Formats: sequence, C-alpha cells, structure tokens
Amino acid sequence: LSKDYAGYEKQRKMFETLTIDKLIANRAAWVGSPAEVREQIAGYAEAIGGFDFAALQVNFHTLSLEDSMRSIELFASDVMPHFTTAPALA
Repeated sequence: LSKDYAGYEKQRKMFETLTIDKLIANRAAWVGSPAEVREQIAGYAEAIGGFDFAALQVNFHTLSLEDSMRSIELFASDVMPHFTTAPALA
C-alpha cells in the first residue's frame, strides 16, 4: 500500500463491521420517526454539549424519490421546529 493510505486497512476493517444499529447507537445516524429522530438529536446534542449545524444525507439509493422527498419534508416540518435555539455568539 501507498504511504498515502497509512492505516487504511484498519479503517476498512472497521467499516466492514458497521451496521445501522451500531450507527444509531453511536449517534452517527438519525433514523426513524420524527419523534425518534428528535430524541436522537437531543441525545447527541446533550452528549457533545450542543452543536451549531449538521450535514444530513437521505439515502437516495434505497429509497424512491417520493419517499426521499417525504423524509426531507417530515424532517423540515416535524423535527427542525423543535430545535430553534440559536448558538451564542462569541
């Protein structure tokens, strides 16, 4: 292997063991109903002392376009309004 990929084999083995259940348990994925996702976000925020923003991905490869759009709409209407506190400015 190239020196540019030091530790890559260890990382690859770690990725091979990932499951959706592990991702959810480690707060690396927010999955479920709007109520479940709100609980997951609140737990994550509490665990790390809050956060300013999150990058979200809807897995378009396993969901139809209609289901993907519905997921985004539910997030916007039923999850985001519960997290309206702006971060404090330094």
